[in-house]
Amino acid sequence: VFSVMKALKTIADPEVVKYDVLSCPGITRDLVTDKVLSICAERGDALGIIDATKGFEPAGVEAVENQVGSISETITDLQGRQLNTSYGATYYPWIRLRDTTNGNGDVIMAPPSVAALGAMARSEAISEPWFAPAGFNRGGIGLLGGVQGPRCVGTWEHLTKANRDDLYENNINPI
Repeated sequence: VFSVMKALKTIADPEVVKYDVLSCPGITRDLVTDKVLSICAERGDALGIIDATKGFEPAGVEAVENQVGSISETITDLQGRQLNTSYGATYYPWIRLRDTTNGNGDVIMAPPSVAALGAMARSEAISEPWFAPAGFNRGGIGLLGGVQGPRCVGTWEHLTKANRDDLYENNINPI
């Protein structure tokens, strides 16, 4: 955490480093995600994309095995944090990616921020940057970032219309 916080501190000044989007995919610690959001709000020129806790959390970082939460736990956790910024966004749920770089086609789990970043990159590549990465043309996540990007083969959890409505109502973007 210390190293990530130090890295975030080094890129906080807009006159030192220019960027439009700031994210730490897979990092869900409140301390770090709060810092991402505060940096973007203070700069006023970047969007912070964070990954929420209480959804899927893979083994190996802080747990011995995969941790599977729920939509309601994720919503409750984010409500408790009382985040209120127009310089941040979060998405749900984690996605399944086909590994296209190693040639073996394994399916790996990736945090929702990866889907958001890939959709934004693809949207900007096929349209103007001010168009939202949404809908069937610009919001698809099948090819993240374009033809050379990873292939999304699904999400770890199927969202019903009621799930999507609950997420939208709580300012969480459903995938």
